[in-house]
Amino acid sequence: MFDLHQRWSLPANPDYQPSPLEAAAYRYASFVLKNDFAHQPPAGVNPANSPNWVIDINAVFPNFTIDMLDSGYFTYNFWPLAVDRTLWEVRTYFPHPRNAAERFSQEHARVTFRDLIMEDASTMENTQSVIASGAKTYFNFQDEELLLRHDNKVLAEYIGATKQGGKAGRNGVANHA
Repeated sequence: MFDLHQRWSLPANPDYQPSPLEAAAYRYASFVLKNDFAHQPPAGVNPANSPNWVIDINAVFPNFTIDMLDSGYFTYNFWPLAVDRTLWEVRTYFPHPRNAAERFSQEHARVTFRDLIMEDASTMENTQSVIASGAKTYFNFQDEELLLRHDNKVLAEYIGATKQGGKAGRNGVANHA
């Protein structure tokens, strides 16, 4: 973690068993799901030198991430529209495919990634609906949610919430409904 930004590396599950179609696609462009670690990560990523590395996530305050993988990268932009609505822009980037097999692999990776993003989005939508219900007056982050706690702390400090009446919680994180 940095003052405003974050960077973290994530390992893949080496025991993941892809379907035959996935295995064929992963030969040319594994993206987020993978079990073949023969590809070397690009320079400047995987600072822990994990043998099962899959992704480096770089969060740039206030609303941008760039996530590096061994066969491309993707970006997010989060644009607040209202207190309970956000536009989430996601873009994927791959090198120009050299043949039909690489193009197929890249398209497979895009569709798989789309499905993973939809899972994340539905979780966030469900969490927002619970928060909006008003059943709770604050939202606690668990210890495993260190990065979310950091994000919340940085945002609260940036907007002055902890100085202007925001209720400070554990580790100085402002708790807002």
